[in-house]
Amino acid sequence: MGGVPATSTMDRLQLGDHICWTYDDEDVYLSSGVDLRLSGELDLSNRDTLTPVLRDLVNRRAPAEPAGRPSGPIRVNVSALTFTDCAAVALPLTFARSAPDGLELIGCRPNLTRLLTIMDADEIATLTVVREPS
Repeated sequence: MGGVPATSTMDRLQLGDHICWTYDDEDVYLSSGVDLRLSGELDLSNRDTLTPVLRDLVNRRAPAEPAGRPSGPIRVNVSALTFTDCAAVALPLTFARSAPDGLELIGCRPNLTRLLTIMDADEIATLTVVREPS
């Protein structure tokens, strides 16, 4: 599995044994108002499979896109991630820098928030971290 899904409005994909995502390949948000929902484990072994999806989300918000395309930050719900390593956290940080309106990580658990702090995510002006409600 190595590309962006293109078969239906919503696909639920399994990346190896570790991570699932729900991705909207049309120009509408998922019902919860997020572009991407991640669950399971995100680490070095599966992060490259996520790259084309994030790249597609950034490209769909590029200024050259016609009117009516999604605008605003790319919204990624990470509340169901059970494990994330530094290699995997670097991926959304990279795409936050290139997204025209930035990227929001929604529902960050304490361990992910600590990793983001260690990686100086707060210095990326185009990244918004929304912590999991207490």
